[in-house]
Amino acid sequence: MPPQRKPQDGDEQDRRDFDPRSSNHALFAHKLRTYREREGMSQTEVGAFCNVSNKMISAIENLYRIPNDHVAKRLDILFDTDVFEDQYWLILRDAELTPGFLSYTRQESKADSIRMFAPMLIPGLLQTESYARAVLSTWEKEDKVEQMLAVRLARQGILEREDPPHVAVLIKEAVLREPVGGREVHREQLDHLLDLARRPNIAIQVIPTGAAAYDCPFVLFGYSDEADLGYVEGAIDLGHMVEPPRLVFKLALRFDQFRGEALTVSESEELIRSIREAS
Repeated sequence: MPPQRKPQDGDEQDRRDFDPRSSNHALFAHKLRTYREREGMSQTEVGAFCNVSNKMISAIENLYRIPNDHVAKRLDILFDTDVFEDQYWLILRDAELTPGFLSYTRQESKADSIRMFAPMLIPGLLQTESYARAVLSTWEKEDKVEQMLAVRLARQGILEREDPPHVAVLIKEAVLREPVGGREVHREQLDHLLDLARRPNIAIQVIPTGAAAYDCPFVLFGYSDEADLGYVEGAIDLGHMVEPPRLVFKLALRFDQFRGEALTVSESEELIRSIREAS
């Protein structure tokens, strides 16, 4: 049994009573704590190297949050190992992600730019925890909601990197007006969008009601050193990656067409703020 210590400033609750063999998430947490303490490093020091807060490192070690791909890669570099990234993908496998969405998360984690058309919901990358929980609760079993929520929140870690991707999002106005999760959840989500819109790498544009922009949700991943890829969402987890250049080009044209129907970034921010004030 490891010696007890006073909780660090990042600790939500210092847990050492879980079995590392119980899941890949638990094994990741155990390995992180073991490597960190062996090197005599604090959660703050590890967090700084991984470009996340000490609270995030504490939450990962105590099974409150799962890591993201960026953190896993940085931990392998920090501790000179090749275990954390492999363990991360095992965590996603445990979450029973479909092959299509597993490919999506891989491409999302390494993309230099991400363009999204969102006609139905706020994209997962931009969702608050409460909004995401409300959405997931409509179709996931209760015992799986928290697991899927952890995966979704972990994906958002790419926005906190030193070199975050450029993100361009087209959201239909009706999505912003839908009070998903109730009034408080709705208002918190709109506030979050306004905060994200202030970041230089994120452009949020609203497609006003009545504009000719009709299609299913889709995403375009851009890379500086390889061909772009697409992803088209589908019902009951039937989304799929789009790889043929001809089809990716068609998605890009579709995105540009819809962007032509959208408000400017500043006009979109004003509309989001007005919806927030009226909600």
